[in-house]
Amino acid sequence: MRMPAMQDLSVCDKETIHEPELIQPFGALLAMEMPGLRVARASDNLEPFLGIAAADAIGRSLRDLIGDEPFSRLTDALRNGELHSVSPMLMTPPAGDHVCHMYYNSTGTMLIAEFEAEQEESSTRSPDPGLLGDLPFKAIHECRSHEALARLLAREMRRVTGFDRVIVYRFDEDWHGIVIAEDRNERYTHSFLGHHFPASDIPVPARKLFSLNRLRMIPDVAYTPVPVLPHGEAGKAGSHARLDMTYCMLRNVAPVHLEYLSNMDVRASLTISIMCGDQLWGMVTCHNGTAAPIPLHARQHCKVLGEVASYAVASIARNEQMHKGELRRSELRKVQDIFGDSADFPEAIRSASAPMLSAIDAEALIIKLDGQLFELGSTVPPAVHELVRGILEKELRGGLAYSRNMSALDAGLASAARSASGALYCPLGERGNYLLALRGEVVEARNWAGNPYKPVDLPASGRLHPRKSFELWQESVRGYSKRWDNVDLDAAKELRRLLLERNEQIARKAFEGAWQQERDRSSDILEAMGEGFLLVDRDFTILRINAEGLRLTGKGAGDIVGRKLWEVWPNAYESFSGQAYRRAMQERISLSIEKDVGDGHQGPLWIHIRIYPSSDGLALFFSDITQRKNMEAALRSINDTLEERVAERTEELKRAHEQLLQSQKMEALGQLTGGIAHDFNNLLSSIVSSHDMLRLRLEQGNVRELERYVGTASRATERAANLTQRLLSFARKQDLRAAPLDINGLVENLRELIEQAVGSGIRVEIVTEAPVWTTLCDAHQLENALLNLTINARDAMSQGGTLSVTTRNVPRDQLAGMTLAQLAPGDYVCVSVSDTGTGMPPEVVERAFDPFFTTKPPGKGTGLGLSMIYGFAQQSGGAIGIDTREGQGTTVHLYLPRHGGDEDMRSRSY
Repeated sequence: MRMPAMQDLSVCDKETIHEPELIQPFGALLAMEMPGLRVARASDNLEPFLGIAAADAIGRSLRDLIGDEPFSRLTDALRNGELHSVSPMLMTPPAGDHVCHMYYNSTGTMLIAEFEAEQEESSTRSPDPGLLGDLPFKAIHECRSHEALARLLAREMRRVTGFDRVIVYRFDEDWHGIVIAEDRNERYTHSFLGHHFPASDIPVPARKLFSLNRLRMIPDVAYTPVPVLPHGEAGKAGSHARLDMTYCMLRNVAPVHLEYLSNMDVRASLTISIMCGDQLWGMVTCHNGTAAPIPLHARQHCKVLGEVASYAVASIARNEQMHKGELRRSELRKVQDIFGDSADFPEAIRSASAPMLSAIDAEALIIKLDGQLFELGSTVPPAVHELVRGILEKELRGGLAYSRNMSALDAGLASAARSASGALYCPLGERGNYLLALRGEVVEARNWAGNPYKPVDLPASGRLHPRKSFELWQESVRGYSKRWDNVDLDAAKELRRLLLERNEQIARKAFEGAWQQERDRSSDILEAMGEGFLLVDRDFTILRINAEGLRLTGKGAGDIVGRKLWEVWPNAYESFSGQAYRRAMQERISLSIEKDVGDGHQGPLWIHIRIYPSSDGLALFFSDITQRKNMEAALRSINDTLEERVAERTEELKRAHEQLLQSQKMEALGQLTGGIAHDFNNLLSSIVSSHDMLRLRLEQGNVRELERYVGTASRATERAANLTQRLLSFARKQDLRAAPLDINGLVENLRELIEQAVGSGIRVEIVTEAPVWTTLCDAHQLENALLNLTINARDAMSQGGTLSVTTRNVPRDQLAGMTLAQLAPGDYVCVSVSDTGTGMPPEVVERAFDPFFTTKPPGKGTGLGLSMIYGFAQQSGGAIGIDTREGQGTTVHLYLPRHGGDEDMRSRSY
């Protein structure tokens, strides 16, 4: 039968198990506050048992209701810590005429007492006086399986209770119950043996309760609950707190459970919990078709039988685990023997395939170790075991991860259920190594007691209703492997240990082999090295010395090895070297010393000793440095005459330097003379040209432009005077005569002179920004600077070109992108002179402002022009810069600070 769509039965876990304000009617209940033991709550049926109505009992002392002697016994039991009664107390209440059994238990500050009328022997269900008999301790001890023990319990409890049917079932890991034993009479014809009851039949709250209160009874399912007065309401101000009736015999059973029993045709019920340690293992349930009060002695017999059976369950489980574990350990010992007998570990893993698979009870085993993958047992596609490993890697807990239903973790594995329904994953160290065990699908034909997937029936009342039919309902369960138990997990951990241990042993052996090879290689190196080597232990016993060491010491190996250092060289202990050896040994530091060990007859013998701590003690490396010491002595001898020779050489250098300075002075003077001649020649050319033009106009009788040529000659004369002044400024650093200046006017006034100076083959452009800021500088110096720059530009354009003179304002925010570090923050006026000539290479630009530096032929320039312009810019608070590319022309930028006074002031009118 195919599994139907699973219904959400989690609502069962929220269903109440008992109703604390109600009790079953076969007894009465009192609740007292401790330690005063005055009655706070009473069941409404108290009078037939204690002879007093519930309303009259509330507020009275318990002593008044049960009498002095029972009360005294009760308080003694409470003082002795007996808070949950094992055997009831027999008593006759002062106001009643019936003998009662009193049970008591405590929860928090409340003491709860339950009263049950003593039953006559004739009321038992069987007239057989040997109904109870002795407990079957021997038979229980001889049971070797849980099934045998369950069959014994079913027979014995049906004999004791006389009920129509007794079933014993145990819980699986999903808390489904499976019936493993049954004993019944003809009243019930349907057998539940081998049937499963779903976990929703006994939800989580019920299992918690049954672990604490291990005997529950319902003498008549069709009872009418009795209220406990006064009623308690949880959370309501002024009301009594609800009673905790966990340990009460009389607690009321939830309606859903009563309905469940009725649907099973059960009228009376007795249930005993079977524990395994502190976990609920299973239950023994006794069913009767008619109402049946259960005598005290029968209940006690069943309760003790349940306790003894719980110990037997734990013992059988322990024995089964031990036997199963011993079988697995036997297989693991085979694995260990195979590993130990083989030097080829990969081959050993393949040879141990069968015992490894048996040890974990797996069908396939995947082992990855140091990059090698071993696939043992059944064939599993690599994609499948990689997917399984990746899933379980995320589920690791305590170094292991496992599942018996991998398709529940990843639906993609449903198609691989035949080979990988279950998996156990175990990492081997931290280098990506792992162990993966796989189990195939085990198809289970499961018999259910009724359809466990019946939809939940929640009518308008909101109360859950159980299924009505418990007829056989079969299901084929797929996708699950055999369960992984603690024996499997322990075996996997042990196999992991064996694999890692053997792998480590092989790695250690390989390391030791490599280490021995390295040691041998090191020994060869030490013997072949060109310096001595000596090894001593921590007691300064000499362990080894190489051939060079023997040569340097002049001794044989037999005279040195195995003896103390101080025995071979007695004087060494108190010497400087001995102190160094002891210090290096004690502080575990490296030292280096030099020592003369010569005997005085053949001259000194210097040894350089390097001392290093080692695992044995100290390693000493020593070499002959006598030749180096002799060379150092010779060098010291040479150094003694060094000062005299240095003084003589210094005097020679001084004389040569003076001669060089004289030569440089003469060369500079020649350059200066030629440059001055060149500059004066330019000025005289202007004067001569003006004079020639004057004479020509006079001969022609044209006097209209005479004033113009006279002015040109006058200005040239004035500039000659200024050139003289500049030379004086250069020589004496005279102060500038700065005044507010309109640069645009000055540049326009120079236009004609510039055109005459550059000649007709060069086109002159004057571009001025209007208005341009006023600047504060020496006007004559600026004129000379611009004239000098135009002549330099002319010389760079021997084939003709364009000369441009531009002016512009440079606000302070535009200085951020400039590289003129010498400019202080502020506003500036820039005058630029550009040409389209040959340009300058980088090495010329670097020296352009050096005094006397020039690229012109001798007699054509002084090398002072740009250096004087540079000095003028610096003295004026500005700067000068050059933009040039070889073959593409040059632009010289002259930056002068903006005048802070009246911008319209002028030093003169042009």
